[in-house]
Amino acid sequence: MKVVKVSSNNRFELEHNESIAFIEFDKIEPNILDLVHTEVPKEVAGNGVGSKLVEGALQYCKQNDLNVIPSCAFVKNFINKHPEWNDFISKK
Repeated sequence: MKVVKVSSNNRFELEHNESIAFIEFDKIEPNILDLVHTEVPKEVAGNGVGSKLVEGALQYCKQNDLNVIPSCAFVKNFINKHPEWNDFISKK
């Protein structure tokens, strides 16, 4: 399972068992993404797909020197459980 950034619709996507989980984002500044909404299809919910999706999106941000605003509650909860990602939270 690999998370991909789909710029055409401002989403990070993860395909699992022919279902697509995604995080919608808004580009706030050239180096800041606001992660606004996460959706995991019920067919794959409870299998760690949401966590893999968030981790993949954060990995992308880290590799591309981007900070995030975790507006989505799911993303915020993930970061609270994994404080190693706190360095990538935007100060704005």
